[in-house]
Amino acid sequence: MKYKILLLALPMFITTAFADTSTPPVDPNAAAKISVDAMKEKYWEKTTDVELRVVQNRRYTQYKKFELQLFGGTISTDPFLAVKNLGGSLSYHFNDYFAAKVLGFKDIVGNSSALSTLQQDNNTTANTNEPKYFIGGEVDFVPLYGKFSLMGNAIVYVDTHIDGGLGETTTQTGHDLTPFLGLGEQFYLNRWSSFNIDYRLMYYRETLDQKTVGQPNLGGPIDNRASWNDVITLGISVFGSI
Repeated sequence: MKYKILLLALPMFITTAFADTSTPPVDPNAAAKISVDAMKEKYWEKTTDVELRVVQNRRYTQYKKFELQLFGGTISTDPFLAVKNLGGSLSYHFNDYFAAKVLGFKDIVGNSSALSTLQQDNNTTANTNEPKYFIGGEVDFVPLYGKFSLMGNAIVYVDTHIDGGLGETTTQTGHDLTPFLGLGEQFYLNRWSSFNIDYRLMYYRETLDQKTVGQPNLGGPIDNRASWNDVITLGISVFGSI
């Protein structure tokens, strides 16, 4: 009788033993949750408002910094003039996306090959109006930033900015209101300096004077025309906070 009771109780004992030592069920989403949390911690930017933005942290920031830039370049304007410029700018960056800037440059003007040929071959000249200098202000917006590999040897960090502004161009015949739009790239050398390439399309209306070879100006303005100027500059910037 005792053996019968033991035989009847044995399956219950075995079932209970295996039930007690079995592993609890695994949540199939646990691994995925752990991976996502790790990615957030490593790659996503945390803000003071405890929110997550799906972008990697900036290596170089311009938040509340001043930027001083020196630049030089070339201006495509009247085909009878060869124009270069030298200038500088001072910016204040409210954050990594918006900045206000004042800038100015001096024009260095010479005869183009077309004007030299006209004067030599035809013993005459063209009616031109040489620019002297520009001063103005602009607002910069930085919608893009990123990095790229330079021949596999270095990582270069870069910002792309869009500009819009207003200024005044001084020429031989007067002072002309000059609105403009621009686009540029800023390549960071380190945390306090960068190399810059900028393009600006500038517009103003200018007045031409009558000119002739061997004689002074013969009688004042003869024409009022639109002047579109393509301004390309290369510059070096330094950053700092007060």
